[in-house]
Amino acid sequence: MINISLVPVDEVRNIWENVSRHVKKATDYTYGRYREIDVLHECLMGKFNLWVVYREEEEVDYIGASVTEVLQYPRKKALSVVFLSGDDFSEWMPEIDKKFVDFAKVLECDFVEACGRAGWERKVKKLGWIKRFSIIERPLT
Repeated sequence: MINISLVPVDEVRNIWENVSRHVKKATDYTYGRYREIDVLHECLMGKFNLWVVYREEEEVDYIGASVTEVLQYPRKKALSVVFLSGDDFSEWMPEIDKKFVDFAKVLECDFVEACGRAGWERKVKKLGWIKRFSIIERPLT
């Protein structure tokens, strides 16, 4: 059985070693914007929320992790999915989507947003996600 939990800030350090590999997979695609230690710091400071995905059998097997952040725009409030990575994603994608939606509603957000590689758009389209923007960049070095 797959479980998905929001990790309380005071428990982040205790669980980090088990999920940092998943966070690293995601930060590797930020082109130097983040390293996993930066994400840990933001989680410990309460800026980011850490979510863990795990199977509970004889022992806990952490198969994924996600990081969210609440963003307050001038006229809207969003739950932003900053990072998401893991194994067997198709198995738990609908459930973590539901968790994000429920969490965003509790926080009185107007929507859930995410920025990611192009492949994510195809994976989440069937859950009701729509493409609103594209982010492109021009490196200066």
